Amino acid sequence: MRRQVLLAVMFVLVVQSVGCGGFRRLASDLARMERSYLLSGMVTNAEDFDCDVWVVAVRWTPDGEVVSGVRTKVGKLGLFAFSVEDVEHWYVVAIADVNGDGRYDVGEPAWLHAGVDGRPEEIVFDRDEQKAQVRGELRADVVIPAELVASARSFGETQSDAALEDARIPVDLGESVYLRCPVARADDGTCPRPTLKDDRFSAESGRRGLWEPLSDPLLSGVGIYVIGEYDPERTPVLFVYGAGGSAQNWRAFFEALDDGPFQPWFYRYPTGRRLGEMASWLQGGTEILASHLGVERFHVVAHSQGGLVARAFLLQNLASGRSPYIDTFVSISTPWDGHAMAQKGVDGAPAVVPSWRDLAPGSPFIEGLFAERLHGKIDHHLLFSYRGSRSLVQEPSNDGAVSVASQLKREAQVDAVALYGFDRSHVDILADPEVIEIVETVLTDSE
Repeated sequence: MRRQVLLAVMFVLVVQSVGCGGFRRLASDLARMERSYLLSGMVTNAEDFDCDVWVVAVRWTPDGEVVSGVRTKVGKLGLFAFSVEDVEHWYVVAIADVNGDGRYDVGEPAWLHAGVDGRPEEIVFDRDEQKAQVRGELRADVVIPAELVASARSFGETQSDAALEDARIPVDLGESVYLRCPVARADDGTCPRPTLKDDRFSAESGRRGLWEPLSDPLLSGVGIYVIGEYDPERTPVLFVYGAGGSAQNWRAFFEALDDGPFQPWFYRYPTGRRLGEMASWLQGGTEILASHLGVERFHVVAHSQGGLVARAFLLQNLASGRSPYIDTFVSISTPWDGHAMAQKGVDGAPAVVPSWRDLAPGSPFIEGLFAERLHGKIDHHLLFSYRGSRSLVQEPSNDGAVSVASQLKREAQVDAVALYGFDRSHVDILADPEVIEIVETVLTDSE
């Protein structure tokens, strides 16, 4: 009872430290998430065209009027995602803008989400999951109905470019990111490629991803990034950060692996969203990217909450039977049995971060992580930390953020091939040379 009271007191202090502003932003984001639906998909042959490929989603009412619309330019992989409301009457088209005039002209390769009769078909959303997914191919023989084109152009003339792209979620797979500016600079002195100084990878973006789980992906997107140019001679190592984290958490690892046989990749995701959803996004992204690049195997290294996302992803990966072979999984300071403060947040916070529901001890997500074993399929090396201050509200043994008991949940120990304990705190462990050396050795031995 005394411990429960102390946890409640600690939770109140945490709420106060976050401040009313943080919870107001969270509440605003959650309200938008309740009425928002994810519309995502892929133009499967976008890479066949040397021109801009645009995807446009429009809400085209039965009376022939486009009343809202969003658009995005896709990359070579043809991926796109939008956050939309009012889920009825949405239609999707894509065009290869061969003449570069920024609009559809008859004769340009196109894709129209259509029925068997070739007519535009309304997107059907899963209202429980709040999402819809479509895919199609650009073809020269597809003609977008003139009435839809006219209505869309009429609507577009009243909108700014920013308004038309405001609801897009940038999806980046395989984009090159640099630890420092490459030698070759643009004429204005800026780096021609993103660096870790990019706002998408900043510590501030990590905090935003926790407390603004809808706004963050709209601003900074979701993706899997490669440190440097992709090198098929090096084995990819995918890094997954924890709650409120960012790529900056992994800088020491990135620098250590920069010139060796391993190439760091990392997953950028909003950590405040449901963890199963983030695992599914990771599974879909790795499957597409690995197929595109011809990757046959890679390793996964994850910290804290990222370990939970990674294990859920690995289970999906194994179940799919379609992705490349993942040889080794290294988890660092992961709360395998959940976190008591997450449950306090679910029970009493002014607004609840969605990922807290999964982090709560005994949640369906936590329990489902060990429904299947990795042992014998993927080697799991479990690293835990135990340098925590004595506290009335923490378990006696902790690393300053997570209890050792949660890190060493029995099912996690049984499923691991090796355990390594470090006298380090929850955050400092990611910069410790001994930890980095151990991880490098584990990865090298698995080659």
